[in-house]
Amino acid sequence: MQSDSSDVSSDDSSSGYEDVQSKHVNIVDTVKTHDDDDDDDEEEKDELVKKIEESQILKRDHPPDIELDEPAAKVCFHPNKNIILFGTMEGNIISYNYNNESNELLSTMEMHEDSCRDLQISDDGQTFYSTSTDMSTQIVIVDFETEKWKRFYENAHDCPIYTTTIVDENLFATGDDDGCVKLWDIRENTTTPIFSVEVTKNSVNSMLTNDDKEWLVCASNSNVLTTLSLNTRQLIDSEECGKDGLLTSLGIFKNGTKLVTTNNLGGMYIFQWGKFGAHVDYFVNKNKSPINCIVPITDDTFIAGENDGVLRAYGIGPNRCRGVVGQVHGRKNTIESLDHSGDGGLIACSSSNENYVQFWNINYFEDLSDDDNNSSNKNTARKKKRGKKRRQPEKYLKSSKIQNRSAFFQDLNE
Repeated sequence: MQSDSSDVSSDDSSSGYEDVQSKHVNIVDTVKTHDDDDDDDEEEKDELVKKIEESQILKRDHPPDIELDEPAAKVCFHPNKNIILFGTMEGNIISYNYNNESNELLSTMEMHEDSCRDLQISDDGQTFYSTSTDMSTQIVIVDFETEKWKRFYENAHDCPIYTTTIVDENLFATGDDDGCVKLWDIRENTTTPIFSVEVTKNSVNSMLTNDDKEWLVCASNSNVLTTLSLNTRQLIDSEECGKDGLLTSLGIFKNGTKLVTTNNLGGMYIFQWGKFGAHVDYFVNKNKSPINCIVPITDDTFIAGENDGVLRAYGIGPNRCRGVVGQVHGRKNTIESLDHSGDGGLIACSSSNENYVQFWNINYFEDLSDDDNNSSNKNTARKKKRGKKRRQPEKYLKSSKIQNRSAFFQDLNE
């Protein structure tokens, strides 16, 4: 009996141990399985988080800012290469290769002893023209590829040159701080202009011509728009644009039929091309911020660099502000120079107190017209329904990276 009991006890003990051992093994296996599952889950989570983070990183659609050692007085894109030139306040011409990921310094050319005032590049991109307050090298014409000087003009004007425009492959014009405009022919072996005239008593701020090369139109600090004949080389007309304000910039629109000149009061005078004796329309931006420079980007739209450091887009016919394109660094910076790339997809600008040059992608303007028309129709309908005019908040365009207030509240409601 005792031995049987002992045997039974031994068997039970052995069986219990095996059960416990088996359970222990199962638990360990289960724990291991859970650990493996946790590792797999962690890996899956890591991959998921990585993908989410990657999806949240916005793909850059414009080049990063370029920080210079000195302020840029003039910004100028090459017409058919990803190269941008800067004329600096130290008299240097600096060139960069740009793309959406990074920018590369190509060269620094010591051009003038004093500040560069204007910088223009020919339509074929082979030659650029630089003008300065420096009287010893007031005008320098440079081969783009070799960076060798083709021509230079000492004491071309009696005072600093303010603006330059290229008429064609042989002719270019310059306007100075005292209102004198000169026309130059690079085929001539002399450094004497082929035509010179005083168009005003104050600075000539901007000049342009059209494809026909018939007239040269000049905007000045005297608030006067002056027209010169490039064929007869005579002064044709002068039109005073209001009693106040200084004319700052010029642009051609509506298939070459309209000329726009802006002023430092936020106003825009519109002329019929070829009929410069009287303006046909006038428009002023609601904030009345002085407009320093403009660049046409479509046949009826231009972007203005303004004194408050904001880039705004304006439409011609109908005349309206289409919205904010962007804003430069710093609250007290004014926009000094503005240009668009050869393919029309980018704009770049320099500001007064910063050494930065900033870029914006403006490709969305190709699809903006229809949206503008729909929005305009809706606003008109709302105004008729309300029966009274209310001030609308400023519209922020895609490149400004700022969400419109109406869109913000619409997202909340949804």
